[in-house]
Amino acid sequence: MMINILKEQAHRGLYALFAGLIGLTFLYAALTWKSDFVLAHGESALKATTPPIALQEVKTPSLPEQHVFGQSFSKNEVPISNLQLIITGIVKGEGETSKVYLSLAGQPSKIYQEGDDLPYGVKIYAITADTIILENNGQLEKVPLRREHLVFKPRETTEEA
Repeated sequence: MMINILKEQAHRGLYALFAGLIGLTFLYAALTWKSDFVLAHGESALKATTPPIALQEVKTPSLPEQHVFGQSFSKNEVPISNLQLIITGIVKGEGETSKVYLSLAGQPSKIYQEGDDLPYGVKIYAITADTIILENNGQLEKVPLRREHLVFKPRETTEEA
């Protein structure tokens, strides 16, 4: 008899636990639905008594004006920058691990990488083996690595008599 009472109480406890979990699930679903609804429709969509606000015309650029997958360019298409930058070295790595040593306006060189901001709103867009591409006010510009041209002299031979 006592065992049957304990089993019955255990079953009631399990039913109560099960009902509580179902209630929590419904509560969580309702809260999630509300946050998703607000995200999709805005906070004002929940307030039915508020009259709609007149929206100002917002100019959004059309898709062809955007660079959805990044800009493509070749070295010949990008103009050379007029900025006072001198590349003193490039360490080319995979992806964003490339580094460039830049001297700004005759100052000592500093290390930069892709995505870093330079003075005057200029950003390093890409680093290649011999050039960096800069984004200057939305326009791409390049700064080539200066290379000294080597001049080889013929080897002087001494004549033995």
